[in-house]
Amino acid sequence: MTQTRSFLLVLWLVLAFFLWDAWQKDYYAPRIDPALGAPAATAAGDTS
Repeated sequence: MTQTRSFLLVLWLVLAFFLWDAWQKDYYAPRIDPALGAPAATAAGDTS
């Protein structure tokens, strides 16, 4: 029974980490203002 309990505890901790990681990625994602649009990517040294 002890092994099952340890396994479930480790499984719960892994799932909690995945949930926390997904929340961090969603919460701290940079916001893009729709009025400004997406920033244009330019190559280094491109002056056109």
